[in-house]
Amino acid sequence: MKSEMYKPLETFEPLQRPRALNDMAYENMKKGILTGKLATGQIYSELELAREFGVSRTPVREALLKLSAENLIVFHPRKGISVTFFSEEDVENLFDLRQTIEEAAISNIIGKLGKSQMQAIEELIKQQEKCIKKYDEDVFLACDRNFHLLMIEATNNRFMIQS
Repeated sequence: MKSEMYKPLETFEPLQRPRALNDMAYENMKKGILTGKLATGQIYSELELAREFGVSRTPVREALLKLSAENLIVFHPRKGISVTFFSEEDVENLFDLRQTIEEAAISNIIGKLGKSQMQAIEELIKQQEKCIKKYDEDVFLACDRNFHLLMIEATNNRFMIQS
């Protein structure tokens, strides 16, 4: 009997690695901030957040540092953290900044997008249209975020991508 060479199966996809706890804590807290579950004007304890998520303080601390770098939370020494309050003027200023960056991005990428990038944009728009019909706000916002990120990333301008 001849020994057969190992032949890899082509029916399985590679297993997905588990996501890091700090990434999951970050996403949960950011969603909590954006939905109002974590409210402005209230002090939150790093330890209480860790307990609520069922993890140690380290992943929560790393997530909080990232949220702080994005100006979404403020650290209060020996007290805890609070969600940053954005006034109406702050929101208008942020939208002005976003509009300026995206207008520059669009003028930079017009005529330069590859076929795969155009297909990705078209797919995101189709997904958003489906979400509008289904009233699926979470998926719509994720698609919208990906749409805007794709445009910014297409510029290959690292400073634009970081902002």
